[in-house]
Amino acid sequence: MTTAPTALVRVHWHHPEWVALVIAVVAWLGLAAPVATSPAALLRATHHPGIGVLGHAAVMAGAMMAPLVLPQAHDLAVSSLWPRRYRGTMCYLAGYLAVWTLVGAAMMTGLHVLVPRTGALPLVALTGAVAVVVAATEDHRRRLRRCGATRPLALTGWHADRDCADAGVRMAGRCAATTWAMMLAVMAQGGLVVLVAGTAYMVAERRGHLRDAQLARWTLALALVAVTLTALVVRDAGSPVPGLPVDPHLGH
Repeated sequence: MTTAPTALVRVHWHHPEWVALVIAVVAWLGLAAPVATSPAALLRATHHPGIGVLGHAAVMAGAMMAPLVLPQAHDLAVSSLWPRRYRGTMCYLAGYLAVWTLVGAAMMTGLHVLVPRTGALPLVALTGAVAVVVAATEDHRRRLRRCGATRPLALTGWHADRDCADAGVRMAGRCAATTWAMMLAVMAQGGLVVLVAGTAYMVAERRGHLRDAQLARWTLALALVAVTLTALVVRDAGSPVPGLPVDPHLGH
C-alpha cells in the first residue's frame, strides 16, 4: 500500500522555485527588522549599520526582485535534468540577483548624491513623476511583454551552469530596463510600506494582472502614496536612501 506524499515532498516535486521564495522571505525579514526598534521605518528609509550600500542592495534585490522571477525559476528547474534542478535554479538566481545588487547599489549611491541638492520630498516627487511617465509609454509595455523571454539551455556539465547563470543575467538586464523607473521611485522613498506596495505592483504587472491602461494609474497612485508619506516625515532627521548614513539635508 502506497502512502500519499507529504506536503514537503509535493513542494519538492512540483514547486522547485521554493528556493527563490525562501530568499525573498528571508530578505524581507531583514528589511523589516528595523521596525522592531524604530516603527518609523515603516514610513521612511532606515540606515542599516554594518552591511553598507552593497549589502543593503543585495537584501533589497532578494526581497523585491526574487518574487518577480518565480515562474521563470520554476520553468528552468522543471526543464532541467532532475539531479540538476536546484543547482540550475541557484545559478540562475545568482546571476539575476548579482546584476540587481549592482543596479540597486548604483541607484542608492545616485540618490544619496542628489538628496542634499534637492531635498527628500522633491526627489520623491520627481522620481514618482518619471515612473508615471514611463509606465504610460508603449515602449514600457513592449519591454514588459518581452521580459520573460527564454531560450534553450545546455543540460549537463559546466555549460549548463554557465547557461543558467547567463539566463539570470539576461533576465536581470531585461527586468532592469523594464522596471528601473519604478525601482528608483520606490527606493527614493525607502519606507517599508512603499517597498512592499512597489513589489506587489511589479509582481501584478509582471503576471499580467493589470491591463495596459491601468499601469499609469496604479503607478500614479503609488507615487502619491510615496509623496504623502514623505511629506508626513520630511521634518524628521533621516536618510531617504536605504542603507546610507543619516543625511542632515533631509527636508531642505
